[in-house]
Amino acid sequence: MQPELPPAPKPALANLWEAIRHGGRLANFVLAGLVLMLTAALSTEIIRGSNDRSEMQAITAANKSLRNTLGELTAAIAEKDREMDRLEEAACRAATPPPQTKRAAWR
Repeated sequence: MQPELPPAPKPALANLWEAIRHGGRLANFVLAGLVLMLTAALSTEIIRGSNDRSEMQAITAANKSLRNTLGELTAAIAEKDREMDRLEEAACRAATPPPQTKRAAWR
């Protein structure tokens, strides 16, 4: 008779599943650890998502403020341009002599 061969090794997950099924203490700790790691990963992802949302809201508010400030600056620059044009026209009118009339030409 031939000697009995040992059973073929099982994959690691199969061994873990068997240990969990049979209620091994180590397997319960491993399962609890896996559940905790999964919970931590999910909660971290949720927190990161809420931080991203709040960061996006802050950026949007800052963008709106900058847009309003830019609009106010554009209006102020346009007003100054109109004032400069008006002053240039007034200066040009003051610098040119008035047109001579016929009466002034006879003198």
